[in-house]
Amino acid sequence: GELSDGIAALEWCVNNGVQVASMSWGAYDEPISQSFQDACADAYANGVVLVAAAGNEGPGTNTVNQPALYDSVIAVAAVDETDSWAFFSSTGPAVEVAAPGVSILSTWPGGEYETYEGTSMACPHVSGAAALIIASGITSPSAVRQRMQQTAQDLGAPGRDEYLGYGLVRADWAAGNSDVIVTGIDPRIGSSNEVVSATISGLGFQPG
Repeated sequence: GELSDGIAALEWCVNNGVQVASMSWGAYDEPISQSFQDACADAYANGVVLVAAAGNEGPGTNTVNQPALYDSVIAVAAVDETDSWAFFSSTGPAVEVAAPGVSILSTWPGGEYETYEGTSMACPHVSGAAALIIASGITSPSAVRQRMQQTAQDLGAPGRDEYLGYGLVRADWAAGNSDVIVTGIDPRIGSSNEVVSATISGLGFQPG
């Protein structure tokens, strides 16, 4: 795809009242696109929480890709099964939070499931957490972002760092205090036949 496709998608989100845009993709080895950066800033200003994969370029001075690199976007790093920084995950001051990105069970064409790794697999976890925060009554992108930062589980070096940002996103802590039961497939168990239940706070309804 082209960056113009991403710009068109963001414009569609704004025009159709989308509240969270999950961007498990990025532009590699390209100069910063002012038009794409402006499109993200416009979407953010119009109420869209922007979440993007930080990239899989590993450590360095700043290896985060665009759009995750932009100020208006939440850059998501990846952790492994031990909640440690995944060796491939891009690093830099733009990294905001982290989520599971190793051995993640995902859908595949033909009704199948496959396991993958990458910050593209971590990104949707954060997008889902953002949706739970919005459902709890916190709706502005800046407030959603602040809530996510404040409730992240600090990992590694104390405080924000360039590997995991503020830490591991905790949807249960971020969503509030009302208990609900969510049942589904744990993305890290590796089998579509195993089902787990988890208590998540803050919504007051029970999904089917």
